[in-house]
Amino acid sequence: MVQYRGSIVPIAILPGDSGPVVAPGGTFLAVVCQVRESHLALAVHRVLDVADAPLDDSQQPLRPGFTRTAVVEGKVTEFVALEEAPLWKQEPRS
Repeated sequence: MVQYRGSIVPIAILPGDSGPVVAPGGTFLAVVCQVRESHLALAVHRVLDVADAPLDDSQQPLRPGFTRTAVVEGKVTEFVALEEAPLWKQEPRS
């Protein structure tokens, strides 16, 4: 769990991922997303790009854990099924 704008937010990981790369001091990268009426912190290793694109030409996902696949700015892009993303089980701090 992380704190975001005064709320406690669960941390999700990408399908098949083992969790975030935690830096000294316990920090890691996450993208906070709104899923229905609540927030979710999606742990990431790095952010490659942010794009705003229509999904008119999207296709069915190529693998489980994703909602669709589309070409965005010339690159094949998979869209994570955030509602299905597994939550990261943090180890307790000693």
